[in-house]
Amino acid sequence: MGANCTVGVGACQNTGKQVCRSDGSGTECNVSPLPAGTEGPADDPTCSDGVDNDCDGTTDGADAECAGSATAAFPFKEDFESGSLASYWDTRSTGKGRILVTKDDNPCGGSYHVTMDSGESSSYSLNELTLTVDLAGRSNVKLSFYHKEFNDESHALPSAFTGSYNGDGVSVSVDNVKWYRVQGLTSADNVSNYCKRFVVDLDTAIRAANINYNSSFKVRFQQYDNYSISNDGFAFDQIEMGAVADGKPPYIEKIEQDSGEPGDRVEIRGRDFGRHQTNSYVQIGSVRAQIR
Repeated sequence: MGANCTVGVGACQNTGKQVCRSDGSGTECNVSPLPAGTEGPADDPTCSDGVDNDCDGTTDGADAECAGSATAAFPFKEDFESGSLASYWDTRSTGKGRILVTKDDNPCGGSYHVTMDSGESSSYSLNELTLTVDLAGRSNVKLSFYHKEFNDESHALPSAFTGSYNGDGVSVSVDNVKWYRVQGLTSADNVSNYCKRFVVDLDTAIRAANINYNSSFKVRFQQYDNYSISNDGFAFDQIEMGAVADGKPPYIEKIEQDSGEPGDRVEIRGRDFGRHQTNSYVQIGSVRAQIR
């Protein structure tokens, strides 16, 4: 009698005292579980707070309510040319953050890319774009993507964090809770306001983090700052995982020149060269021509 007792699980857990049942048949806890909350959907803060909010015995990424609506197959390639995000992408923004699939601001390849910025001046905002991909049983996995920044100030990610962190870079997770940085995207990482290709050896990254590939592996691309493009912001394009992302450098296969005057456009064909901005240049003999 009078001993402490606990009922319920997760956020519903409640503590009371053991008391006698009214019918004299024994003792019971004098409190009931607290009301259950909700967990999810996938981009909701309840999926990264470390709490079993709906009291079903599972937490955050392990809860079915926090699972993404689809899982991408391997090998993977995303060029955003559909003009919208596929169901294997999840988005989350704080403040006035924006994640847009758009033709604006000169995509690195094709007609579309995805951009991240703040929709309101002086409003610090975090943008997270998270891919769920089936990497169970895989090895020799490399991630590649094109990136450019728009005068974005640097906000470094730590090597590991829980839930969310206000920073710039790419991280991975096996449970949607604990995240491990695999690529920083700050001035220290030599980001550029021109299209730049990054290649990440994910096998090396997961060994360092002491995690393994699974069927719902998460890759998160993120940006944090307080102004809109072109005073802040990121763009991502041509995101790949698999043998195509082997880390070999681009090479020029063919150059076609419209005419021969300085400033004329040229077409560059070759491996993984993408489509560069019109303010990039190539020297052909005495002609300094724009790349299109």
